[in-house]
Amino acid sequence: MSVLIFEKLKTFLPVFAFFLFLSFSIPIANQNILTEANGQSSPTSTKFTNYDGSKYGISIDYPSNWNITEDNEGVWFVSPVDQTGNIRIQSEPAQNISLAKLVQAQLLISKDSHKEFNIVSSNMTVLDGNPANRTDIEFKDEAPKLLGADIFDYTSFQISAVKGDKLYTFIFFSTPDNFSLFLPIAQKMLSTLKIL
Repeated sequence: MSVLIFEKLKTFLPVFAFFLFLSFSIPIANQNILTEANGQSSPTSTKFTNYDGSKYGISIDYPSNWNITEDNEGVWFVSPVDQTGNIRIQSEPAQNISLAKLVQAQLLISKDSHKEFNIVSSNMTVLDGNPANRTDIEFKDEAPKLLGADIFDYTSFQISAVKGDKLYTFIFFSTPDNFSLFLPIAQKMLSTLKIL
């Protein structure tokens, strides 16, 4: 009987050793990628450059190594390595609706789009000198896969302000374990945001 167990272990051990090797080498490889991608060990010490978003009525500084994607209403800034740092800036018609009602509509749409949508806090603030609303949110997103789906947790805040006939919204979200890592970048970007 011990010979039979040994034969099974003999087949299993190389497979186990391979997965053990992968489990230790992937985090090290990811650390190296983060260092190489940023040229530094921390994404918070990244060089910033200006983004001219005049077609959206904004200007903002952003990390020069982040990915940018534009669409009809705004622009995405996404961290280069793991893509868990996400910043969205958009402008849309305010349609003579109050800021409170516009924010309420935004939150209802977001609630319908995400699982377990939870408003943590909501208060008044300022966005480039304009009265604004800041809402802190926790939510889950579902990523379909072949059998079932993966569910990811996110921590987020959005700041919305009306200027003229436009609603401007700054949204930052990340996974809870990376939120504090990318928060200084979001804060720096927010401090450079200009509504034109």
